[in-house]
Amino acid sequence: MASIDDRLQLAGTVSGLAPDTAEVRRAFGTRKTMERDGEFTGRLSTQVYASDTLVVKVRSEHAFARSQGERWVAARIERERALGIYPPGKAWYLLAAGTQVLAVNAAPRLLSLRHWRASDAAALQRTWTGVAERYLDAREHGYRLDEDLTNFGVGADGRVCYLDDDLYPWSGFGPLAAFLDRTFCRRGDPDEARGVGQAIAMACIARLGPAGSIGLLHEVEAIAAVNDAHAGRLAALAAGLRPPREKPVAAPRQQAPIGLLADVHANLPALQQALSVLRAAGITRFLVLGDSVGYGPFPAECIELLAGLDAVVIRGNHDEAVAGETLPTPFSHDARWVVEWTRNRLSKAHRDWLGALPLRHADGDWMAVHGAPGDPRAFSTYVYQMTSVEQLDCLQGLQHRMCFHGHSHLAGAYLRDGRGDRFCGDGTIDLAGVRQALICPGSVGQPRGGASGCQFGVFDPAAGVVRLASAGYPTEDLIEAMRRNGFPPGLLGRIADPR
Repeated sequence: MASIDDRLQLAGTVSGLAPDTAEVRRAFGTRKTMERDGEFTGRLSTQVYASDTLVVKVRSEHAFARSQGERWVAARIERERALGIYPPGKAWYLLAAGTQVLAVNAAPRLLSLRHWRASDAAALQRTWTGVAERYLDAREHGYRLDEDLTNFGVGADGRVCYLDDDLYPWSGFGPLAAFLDRTFCRRGDPDEARGVGQAIAMACIARLGPAGSIGLLHEVEAIAAVNDAHAGRLAALAAGLRPPREKPVAAPRQQAPIGLLADVHANLPALQQALSVLRAAGITRFLVLGDSVGYGPFPAECIELLAGLDAVVIRGNHDEAVAGETLPTPFSHDARWVVEWTRNRLSKAHRDWLGALPLRHADGDWMAVHGAPGDPRAFSTYVYQMTSVEQLDCLQGLQHRMCFHGHSHLAGAYLRDGRGDRFCGDGTIDLAGVRQALICPGSVGQPRGGASGCQFGVFDPAAGVVRLASAGYPTEDLIEAMRRNGFPPGLLGRIADPR
C-alpha cells in the first residue's frame, strides 16, 4: 500500500503556512478514539489522528471523484478563509483512497475549553470574550457554530479558535443561551456567570451596537422563566448580559420644550418655514435628528443655519456620506449623484462639521439617533412597523424610555404601555403611562407617505407630550435651484409627489 506521503496532496491553507509534512506523517501514526467527555468528540465517520502538536481529521463521509473533491475542498478553504475563526496553520488535503479521494484537514493541536482552566476571573472573561467574538464572526456570514466546549480551543497567545469543521445556519441567539446555561448556570458560582455575561455583552455591543446583547439576554431570560432549579445563576448571567445604560452627554435635563427637526436634506425654504413656526411658538432649543444634507440644493445654507441654533445635531447617513471620501454603495443612483454634487459645493469646514456630529445623544430618560436605537451604525436601520417591536425591545434594554429618530421620513410614534405596542400618528402624543416610545417628527425637507409641506415636532417634557406639526412653504425657489443645478428628475418629482 502506498505511503501517506504518496497518497496525500495539499489542496491549500486556510491561514498561515501548511503544517510540516513530517509532522503530518507523525500525526497519522496515532489514531484517537471519540469519547463523550474526552478531548475528541464528533461524528463516527470522522477519523481523528494526532501528534503532540497537530490534529488530523479524515472526513470519510466526504469521498469524491478527484475533480469533485478538488472543487469541494477549494470551496471549503474559501469559506473558512472568509470566516477567520480557525487556528493559524490549518490546511486541507485530498487523500487518495482507491478510485476516490477523501477530504482531510490538519490544524495545530490546541487545548480545548473542556480541559482549559482559567487562572483567574480576568482570564475567564478574556477567553469567553474570544468565544463570543468567534460566534459573532460566524454570524456575520449567516452561520452559527457548534456549541460545545471541545469545539473551541485556546492558543499559546490566548486567542480562541474554532476547532470543529461543521457550521449551521444562523438561527438566533437561542443555542448560545442554552450553551451558556449548560456551562455556567447548572453549576458553579453566580459571580462567575455574571462576569462571563458582562464579557460577552461587551463583545456583542462592540460588534452590534449599544443594544447588541439584547437578543442573547432575552433568550437567557426565556430559559430562566421555565427553570427554577438554577434561577440564581441564570439571573446572574442575565444581569451581566444587560447593556449598561448610556450616560447622558448633555447638561442635566431641562423642562423647556424642544423643537424636533429631522431629515432637512438641504431644503432651505422648508427649514426656514419650520423654524419660523417653532420660534413663533417660543421654542429656542432644538434637536436635529440627522440628514441635514442630501437630496436638496442648499447644503451650505442649511448647515450654517443649523450650526447657529441652540441645538444638538445628530449625524445621519447622508451627512456621513458627504463628510467621507468614498461613495456609499447602498445609496440609489440619484442619492449618489447628490452626494458627489454636495461634496463639490461644500467647503472643508462644512464637511468637517458634518463629520464631527455625534451619532447618538442621551439626556435623562430619552436618547436620540438618526436611524434606530439598536442599530450598530446608528443611521442604517429604519423604524417601521416590521421593526418596531425589536427596536422597542432594544430601547428597553438600553434603559431609556424614549428614542427620537429620523430616517423613515414618516411622522408618528410606536408606543409600548400596559396595553401592549401600538402606533400613534395623531397630532399630540400623550406619553403618560408609556414605557417605551420611538418618536419620529417626520421630515422637514422630504416628507413621505403622501404628506406635503414640511414636518416637525415639539417635545414638551413638563407636559409629557410630543406635538407633531406640519406647514406649507413656497417650493418655487427650491425647484428652480434643483433644475439650475441639473438635479435628477426623480428628485424633482419627490417635491411635487412625496410618496
